[in-house]
Amino acid sequence: MEEIESQLKSQVKLALDTMTLSEEKYRSETEANRLMDTHINNIIEDAKNKLARKCHELNRAYCKALGDSSQLPWESAPEWVRQSAIAGVNFHIDHPEARADSSHESWMKMKVAVTNGAKVIHIRRLKLDPGVNLLS
Repeated sequence: MEEIESQLKSQVKLALDTMTLSEEKYRSETEANRLMDTHINNIIEDAKNKLARKCHELNRAYCKALGDSSQLPWESAPEWVRQSAIAGVNFHIDHPEARADSSHESWMKMKVAVTNGAKVIHIRRLKLDPGVNLLS
C-alpha cells in the first residue's frame, strides 16, 4: 500500500511539475509573441514613415520643377505636413485601388482643417497686435 501511495505521489508531483512547466512555457511563448508583434508593428510604422518621407520629397522635387519652392524638406516641414504624408501612405494601404483624385481629396480635407485653424490663430494675433508679422 505504501508503495502504491508513493508511486501516486510521484505521478502527481510529475504531473504538477509538467503543468508548471507548461504554464511557464505558455507565458514565455505569449510574451515572445507579444514582443514579436510589437517588433513587427515597429518595423511597419518605420517603413510607413520612410515611404511618407520619400513621397514628400518626391512631391517637393515635382513642385520645385514647376517653379514652386515653397515646400520645405522633410526635416523642416511642419508636423501637420509630415502627418499628412503619413496619412496619405495609410490611405493608399487601406484603399489600394484609390485614384489620385481620391488621394488629393483626402489631403485637401486635412489641409483645410489645418489652414482654418491657422487662420483663426492669425486673426487672434492681429487683434492682439495689429503690427504683428504673421510670417514669423
